[in-house]
Amino acid sequence: MSRRRTMDIPSAPICDPSAEMISRARASLTAIRRNWALAIEPVSRSSVARRRGGGSPDDDAVLDVRTDVPRVLAFWVHAVVDEWPQVLGPGESIDCTSVSAMVALLKREVERIAGWSDAHGLTSYGATFVDEMTSLARVVRSAAGSRQDDRIAIGKCPSCSRRLK
Repeated sequence: MSRRRTMDIPSAPICDPSAEMISRARASLTAIRRNWALAIEPVSRSSVARRRGGGSPDDDAVLDVRTDVPRVLAFWVHAVVDEWPQVLGPGESIDCTSVSAMVALLKREVERIAGWSDAHGLTSYGATFVDEMTSLARVVRSAAGSRQDDRIAIGKCPSCSRRLK
């Protein structure tokens, strides 16, 4: 008699994650997605300054964000797909060069990831995931901060009354 693996049964032990952990992870992933474009924007300006012999000390931090964020997200995407192959449908793949695509997958699976632990329940991969996403979000927000400060409110749109920046 052969054993069938069903899609409903997780292959890794799952603990009951707290609502706070899940909320923190979702908020962090949302912050990464929202601030990503602003976080990488200064690189184009700083690379010109670097060629001229200038550039600020923050340029290296921005370059680190450009490489670290996709690398860390790709690690978690691969870990999730390796542990739960059913998160991707038949023939479906994930573009690990796209921060938006990786964040979307991780956000969709955040409850499963937050409750993930080793077979003995001694190591909480979910807690590590939440901590890493919180740190990444902080770094991305920081790198994006200088660009966000460049925007000022200039008034309301006459047709829709939305605030214009």
